[in-house]
Amino acid sequence: MNASGMIRGYMSKGYGAEDFLNHVSTTIQRQLQEWDENYEVKVEKRQNAHFLITVYLDTPIHKVGMTKDEVQTAQEKSPFALDRHIWGELQNQGMLILYSSGNYLSYVL
Repeated sequence: MNASGMIRGYMSKGYGAEDFLNHVSTTIQRQLQEWDENYEVKVEKRQNAHFLITVYLDTPIHKVGMTKDEVQTAQEKSPFALDRHIWGELQNQGMLILYSSGNYLSYVL
């Protein structure tokens, strides 16, 4: 999958934290679906400005929790810092990262 650093930079500066997190989770889902079309990524907004990102492969297999402040901090750090954080958490939980064509994963990992 390909990504544009310039466009992502504009998005990271122009989107609110929740909208940016939703965009990033959609991007992660598209990458996962290149490996297996049954992957799904959902973002739940919890109380106290917490978010739960859940990766499904028929059933929930990985969960990453973040606060709104953590999302905003990553968003301000760099256009792909939030992706990098989520992918890192997924790897820590045992997800194998398969490399495929495109530049998205090279921006993130």
